[in-house]
Amino acid sequence: MRKNAIVILSNIGLYVQFDNVELSNAALDTLTDVISDPSGNYRYTALEALAKLTLIDANWDMITHLANQTSTRLYRVVRSVLGTLPTAGLTCDATPEELAAWEMASLVIYNLASVEDRIRYALVRTPGFVTLMVKLCRRPTADVVRVQSTTTPASKNTQQQQSAQFAPICRRSMRTLVECARVSGNREVLVRYEKDLMGVLTDASGEGVVNGLVDQEVEGLAAECLYAIHTEE
Repeated sequence: MRKNAIVILSNIGLYVQFDNVELSNAALDTLTDVISDPSGNYRYTALEALAKLTLIDANWDMITHLANQTSTRLYRVVRSVLGTLPTAGLTCDATPEELAAWEMASLVIYNLASVEDRIRYALVRTPGFVTLMVKLCRRPTADVVRVQSTTTPASKNTQQQQSAQFAPICRRSMRTLVECARVSGNREVLVRYEKDLMGVLTDASGEGVVNGLVDQEVEGLAAECLYAIHTEE
């Protein structure tokens, strides 16, 4: 019964609007349980459902309610989603299924960060969150080397297309940090990662997704994040 509900939510999540706190909490708890199980067959389906539910403005009250409660439920949701992402960063040997799950998880985190300051405040204080977001804004090193070593136009074009598949995750991860940096209360935490953010700028090639670990959009977002950290209100 629960599995059927998750499949239904993944299919129609963009059209589901929760107007009942008990129902929304039950849905979040169910999705979190499934996402937290690394051996579960419905993990990606639950991530997709959560991504869709948190994407539409009508359900932002549901997310805001998490911040109004004790932080236990919110942190549990965040930790379960972060647990599906690669802690060491993106890898070029990821399976299509893994890549799809990572992209969906990064969308959930960004959706949460887009809602309100209390959510962004909680995200930044989740252990390992900032470090993971910084790691995810870089393409895999082996992938970069492979593209650079490709010589023929046809093979280079193929490698560039494969490399571009990491771009949505990289860009969304840095956008998430930019959203978090907009909260003045987060800056004292984020400033501790200034060296890591500067490293992102160092890794930027300025030539799009083709040659460097960091593309131009991520580079610009990293600069925006650093600026926000040092902006006084």
